Formats: sequence, C-alpha cells, structure tokens
Amino acid sequence: MWPLLELLERQKTIEAIHRDCGTVDEFVHYLDTWTQTRYEKYRLLYLGFHGKPGLVWIGRKQVEIEQIAEMIRGRAKSCVVYFGTCSTVDVPAKRLDRFLSASGAKAVCGYTESVDWLESAAFDLLLIEALTRYRRMDAAEKWLRKEYPSTVRKLGFKMRRR
Repeated sequence: MWPLLELLERQKTIEAIHRDCGTVDEFVHYLDTWTQTRYEKYRLLYLGFHGKPGLVWIGRKQVEIEQIAEMIRGRAKSCVVYFGTCSTVDVPAKRLDRFLSASGAKAVCGYTESVDWLESAAFDLLLIEALTRYRRMDAAEKWLRKEYPSTVRKLGFKMRRR
C-alpha cells in the first residue's frame, strides 16, 4: 500500500483501499467496484497517475477526463474525485463542470501545474485532512487556501464543486 495511506490509516484518519492498475480495463474494473454500495463509505477517489491537461496516463494510454466521467456515469454521488496528477485539471471550468455533471461527483480537484512528487504527497495529506475536517467542499477549499496559500499557488491546486 502507498506509504501515506498507511500513515493515515494508522492515525485512524481514514480507511483506504489502494489498487494499482496498468490498463484501462483494470481501471474500469476498479471504478465499477468502487461504485458498488458496499464501498459507499469510501467517498474520495484519489487518482494517482501521470497527467497532462485534461487527461491521465493509464499504462500507455491517454484517457480524457470526459472518458473517466463516462466510466463512472452518475455513480459518484457525494464523492470527491481527486486527480493527484500533473496538470490534469488545467482545463476550462466548463470541462470540469461537465465532469461533475456526468460523474455525479460533488467535487473534482487536482493540480494545474507539473508537481514535484514530495510536495504533492505532502499536500495530499493536507487535502485529506481538509476533506475529513469539513463536510462542505467550499469550507475545505477555504481552509486550504487560508492555511497553505503558497503551496496551493505553487501546485496550482484547483477545485470545482456542485
């Protein structure tokens, strides 16, 4: 399991399930599994891949955010989709709004910049803290921007919510 997830689980901050996937078929399978009722307490979908504006790399394939939204298609109610990837959310707000509408998620967030692994890992902890501390996404984002403004700016953190 990813070391930061282990740390959070040991601190009783979150319960997590970690899956590696190298193909789009595996990715679709894990999305289908995550959206089953028995996993409804797992409300954060953290997607840790390489990325570019509007897409992630799954194995050797580029997958557009719209394709991911279609894979989920309305099954992410009350969930947050977090692109822990370089630049994926560096797209116009309309694309992220369409992602929210198609996926059903209450929020989508990630980075607009190329990010250093260590800095983004540290920010992952802060984001997860904000998401567990606040039920409202606007409050979580406000807390992050107030407490860690330079990190938010440097990474180009962006959040869109319903």
